[in-house]
Amino acid sequence: MSDAERHGSGGLAERLGIFARTFPRETAEEVAAAVARAGYALGHWNFAAVGRSTLAGDVGRAEVAAVRRAFDRAGVAIPSVSATFNVIHPDPERRAAQTAQAARLIGLALLAAAGEAGVRLGVEPEPGNVVRDARTAARLLGELGDDVPAGIVLDPANLISPETISRQSEILAEAVDLLGPRVVGIQAKDVAASGASAAVGTGLLDYPAVLAQLARLPSVPLIVQDASEASAARIRADLLRWEREAS
Repeated sequence: MSDAERHGSGGLAERLGIFARTFPRETAEEVAAAVARAGYALGHWNFAAVGRSTLAGDVGRAEVAAVRRAFDRAGVAIPSVSATFNVIHPDPERRAAQTAQAARLIGLALLAAAGEAGVRLGVEPEPGNVVRDARTAARLLGELGDDVPAGIVLDPANLISPETISRQSEILAEAVDLLGPRVVGIQAKDVAASGASAAVGTGLLDYPAVLAQLARLPSVPLIVQDASEASAARIRADLLRWEREAS
């Protein structure tokens, strides 16, 4: 696949990515190549893709730089890096250790120019989190203030359940209205009838309608989650088709 075919001529294709751990491999070079073969312009990095822990406590600066070089060679950009852990874990020792690991990983991953480039901490509203929905996220942003380098990673599937699926347009419209300018990234998965997460296009969400709402947001990366390697290319094609239908 050529660069033009992979990246598209503009719009969603250029900001469409996928979780790197969708393609578990031995090396970052192999992961980056698999992301590129599936047609994605972006890869959300997680050291779990190469069999390490997400917080990468045993990874040094040279290994982080090697990941960047591998993705550069493959023509795939890295818009974000996973540093997920439970910041309110009841075990204070585990909480402190993981906080230190996350801070270390952030320090390894960010360049000196990160602040000038607008690098921000992304908070993702999820039902199981303290920040569980759009209204709670808006409250958090209000309490933090406009100058704090934090934003929202918006995943429509986190805001909607099988019980509220008939109200999906209303719920997502409210989220976009409340959080719009502070959204720094979007994640894409689906809602299964069981309530579990599913791959895009295999659940209950009306994705053309979802993309029409998301078009009101800033042009931020849209990262595919909960996909299998076999479904990755199909999901990309569907999202681009739905975007055209929604426009």
